[in-house]
Amino acid sequence: MEKDIAVCIIAILLCHLLVLALAGKECKPGSLRQQTLHEQTRLQSFTTEEIVPDALDVAPADLLTVSYRPGVAANLGNVLQVDDVKESPTVAWTANADVYYTLVAIDLDAPSRANPVNREYQHWLVVNIRGGDVARGETLTEYKPPSPPAGSGLHRYVFLIFRQPHGQIQFHEPHLGVAAAAAASTLGAPSRSHFSIRNFIKKYGLTAEALAGNFFQVQHPQP
Repeated sequence: MEKDIAVCIIAILLCHLLVLALAGKECKPGSLRQQTLHEQTRLQSFTTEEIVPDALDVAPADLLTVSYRPGVAANLGNVLQVDDVKESPTVAWTANADVYYTLVAIDLDAPSRANPVNREYQHWLVVNIRGGDVARGETLTEYKPPSPPAGSGLHRYVFLIFRQPHGQIQFHEPHLGVAAAAAASTLGAPSRSHFSIRNFIKKYGLTAEALAGNFFQVQHPQP
């Protein structure tokens, strides 16, 4: 009798386990579909807004979190206000604690999208970021808040993370402060203008595809 009861209990437990396993399998396709939709949205946004091919050959592999304050963050081309983006944002991605990364932020539409003769304009460049700690990285170009000229329309501000596959790198680039734009008017002074992500990647052996990315748009305040 006791043996029969034990067999029944085991059978019931096995049935429960089987039900849970099947439920898990049924949930997976939905999760995969949702993940695929998110990926399609990201890929489509970078292509629709022509970041691919204006700066990149392919869309970033993952979404980068770029947050200025609660409720103010990049979201694949949303429009933010000049006053919202004055301070450097918090940037986060899925990072490996032992890997080094490069963060770059550019304006693709300097001085305007119709006439981008100063593309790509550097707004921020931080290298040798170990793990996801941007504050402890090496800043080559200090954060300069977006300030589109009057009448130039919306500008695309793109934030990207690249992996440094060979670890820490000795970068041979000028250190550009916030005053660099004014200093660039002097003949021979380094400028934030005419930066090239593609050339930078090749020069320092970064991963060809951006690990993560995001972007927003800003225009000159309307009177």
